[in-house]
Amino acid sequence: MAGGSTSRRAVVAAELYTEADRLWILLADPREPEEPRVARLPIRLRELEVAAELVRSGELTSVAAEVVIGVCNRLLAGLQPLLEGTGGSEGTGTGVGALVLAPHGPLHFLPLGAAETRAGTALAEALPVATVPSTSFLRRLAAGGAERGLQPACAALLAGPDLGGEELVAGVAEALSFRLQSVLPEGRLRVLERPAKLEPGTAVAIVAHGRAGSGGSGQSRLLMRDRRGRPAWIGADRVAASLGPAAFAFLSVCRSSTAAVGADDEPTGLVWPLLAGGCRCVVSSLWDVEPTAAAAFAARFFDSLHEGETAGRALGRAMGRQRGDPRFPNLRDWGGFVLYGDWRWRLNRRAAPGRSRSGS
Repeated sequence: MAGGSTSRRAVVAAELYTEADRLWILLADPREPEEPRVARLPIRLRELEVAAELVRSGELTSVAAEVVIGVCNRLLAGLQPLLEGTGGSEGTGTGVGALVLAPHGPLHFLPLGAAETRAGTALAEALPVATVPSTSFLRRLAAGGAERGLQPACAALLAGPDLGGEELVAGVAEALSFRLQSVLPEGRLRVLERPAKLEPGTAVAIVAHGRAGSGGSGQSRLLMRDRRGRPAWIGADRVAASLGPAAFAFLSVCRSSTAAVGADDEPTGLVWPLLAGGCRCVVSSLWDVEPTAAAAFAARFFDSLHEGETAGRALGRAMGRQRGDPRFPNLRDWGGFVLYGDWRWRLNRRAAPGRSRSGS
């Protein structure tokens, strides 16, 4: 069910689903592929639905955050013995190479990576946590190998317009542009105001407002600029198709078009079209993040990538640094970021041949 790890530690793949008003988990250890375990976790479906609806609403108040993280903590408590059974150290799961989740229904909206371990860290700090849309995608990752795939030396920043007189997108885009230019070889950042075909393997950061659709992976829309430079709502599937097979995508500002779940029980918005189009790894947020916090988190994440961390480890380090920053004490400032796809992806810092491109 799962791909290989960059270490000899086990990659644990967990399919989470609800049935008979209970949460069940199908857990697989690649060292024992013929002996998956099925266990019942102590969470009722109604509790999951309440927590998921609080995330869906987009208004994650302090009280709502406590409810959501409380459910996540109980989920982790139920998972912990299973993780320890695969060789994880008590309290942290450090003997596990990664935890790969294929959630169903309301579970898509729970930030399990933000759950608190017995050691007092977020789960994503203790080990890489990745979400995949289905078990079939796990097989696709396995076929890709631990270190195979596109590893770019160039990046693109796709920034849409703001709404009204606000400067949410502009502020985050400026901070991201500065950070990317500091970690990439000179001249390897392409700045765009509308979707355009990129070199295969480009890492792309997308900063835009979005609108969630009512179902189906192509119905969510992003606010971009059209060919005449005018603001226009563009379908998320069109955006993904225009960009081509990016190696990695970081989505910022507006969660409404990046992590919704449709009737087919898979991530809609921009996440799934990007993965389906060949992107190996996407980082997105389950809720709107205040621009200062979003920019700070993105900077910390890309700093860790620049230092050679995998995407999974970089996300965990960014969470740890953000939650330790007194400016961002709330879960909504760091806990909603989720890694979809291949947690093993790394940024290739070697300069690529050819002339650099800029502008839109």
